[in-house]
Amino acid sequence: MASTLDCTPRDKVEASADIAGNGVLAAFLLSALLTLGAVVFGYFSESLPEGYFNEIDLALIDRMHFRQHLDSLRSKLAGWKDKALFRKQPSRRRRKLSRDERQEALTRFILALSDQQLATGFAVLIGAIANQSSLTAYDFRIAFGLAWFSATTHLATLDALQDYFIAHATVRKWRICGMVLILLLLIYSGFLTLASPDDTVPMQCLYEGIDTGVTTGANNITGIVTHSTYTRYSDDTSFSDFISPISLYGVLIPFFMLTTGYVTRINWSRGKKADNILIERIIFRWKYRRSDFPQIFQMNAVNRILLFREFKAAQRSSWKRQQLEHVGICRGFRRSFRVHTYVMDRYDESFLSLGPPLIFMISYGFAQLVFTRWMHPLPIVVDGGMGFGQITPLCFLIIPFLAAAETYYEAKTDNTTEESQNEATTEETATSIVSPTNPIRADTIPMTLSTEDDEVKHLYQRDHDYNEAVNSIRVYFYAEVNNIQNEWRSANSAIELLGILQKKEALLCKYQVLEAFEKSLPVKSWRANWDHWICDAGVLLRW
Repeated sequence: MASTLDCTPRDKVEASADIAGNGVLAAFLLSALLTLGAVVFGYFSESLPEGYFNEIDLALIDRMHFRQHLDSLRSKLAGWKDKALFRKQPSRRRRKLSRDERQEALTRFILALSDQQLATGFAVLIGAIANQSSLTAYDFRIAFGLAWFSATTHLATLDALQDYFIAHATVRKWRICGMVLILLLLIYSGFLTLASPDDTVPMQCLYEGIDTGVTTGANNITGIVTHSTYTRYSDDTSFSDFISPISLYGVLIPFFMLTTGYVTRINWSRGKKADNILIERIIFRWKYRRSDFPQIFQMNAVNRILLFREFKAAQRSSWKRQQLEHVGICRGFRRSFRVHTYVMDRYDESFLSLGPPLIFMISYGFAQLVFTRWMHPLPIVVDGGMGFGQITPLCFLIIPFLAAAETYYEAKTDNTTEESQNEATTEETATSIVSPTNPIRADTIPMTLSTEDDEVKHLYQRDHDYNEAVNSIRVYFYAEVNNIQNEWRSANSAIELLGILQKKEALLCKYQVLEAFEKSLPVKSWRANWDHWICDAGVLLRW
């Protein structure tokens, strides 16, 4: 290979159009933006499973008024459409999709984008490594930047597909294999780009040796990803002669974040999302092995995971209630410390907390791509024609839209005679299966009690308030709400119904007291959410 390999440095970079072409770059960037946009849309439109959100997420979503803006935009678009088609009467307004239908459509869309990101990142790395004898170091940098972009955006999709992977274990295993492979290829190509001798010669020259002499080469992200001055070296030059510690740290830290991010998401896809997962699982197994239900350990993996989620949700709600009660009895510094700890724990458990690390890694990859492609000190020669290698990635962008459109129009063509019934049923089914915080049924209580009694009237009114706030009550009293629900289903007499109504009123009063106390905490304590978010982002950017 050394006899045919031309390792003579040049005064310009000849890049491959299949890697650095405008069509390829546009396809990668557009697919990444679509992926991130889909996850953000699912978050603010509440089209993700309910169990992903906590009170911080819900408060932010409510403050943004995204659903109201979306409905207003939909109405305006419908009006413009009627005017464009010269319709005298406005078209019949179709029913809104239920949360289950929105979630299914968005899941298919994100899943298609997720697989596309994983496949394209894997393909560009394989293509670059297989042709490193002909591709320049510059091409390798572009390929690495595109693959990094694909890996980080794929990481963002895993946050929105946790429940899907839990329910599809076989598919999950294949995807995990793909994640491991792309990580290994990224590590290999990352260190090749870090140690690349010159952007104008093939990457294989790193092993074969380059003509001696010193010259100034390309600068990639101003020394963050690579050193700012490349040394053309001879056969006896080692990697340590041109890899600076700063350059090495600049690569190791993002790689560490990407690796830990993948490991964490893989655990989540197996139903192991918890900070104290080991302790909780030990308690879970100890509790149920002592119970009279040994068949629990004969369940399939999905049902066992859902049962563990129920147990974990009950443990977390009890812990949160105890934390608030401890804040109430503390004074001075201990109170401030407990408030800060409580708020930080709420933030760390929110879906919002996943944002800063992903924003940093995506910004890292985007900056790498921009500096390499458009801010290179040497002239870049790329074929400007739109060949097959550039048109094909752009055409692949239509696949996710087809998957989402298929689900969307399937939901739109459902039987309209059963709209209200299906909407209520699918909403309850989705939240009871997917989410650990499923609401209890809001059926009307049989009117077996005398409504002439003022106390009974009061209890009925409180029961209505209880059903309206049941999802919020579960945050503090998860196990208690489930117990009341079970008693309700098995109630056979008016006396039992009266007792259940009294329990609901008592639980509602406790919830209202805790909620009022939580809202009365100092404003600066609640701002700690955003301080923590900004602190995370600042630390990551300093890295």
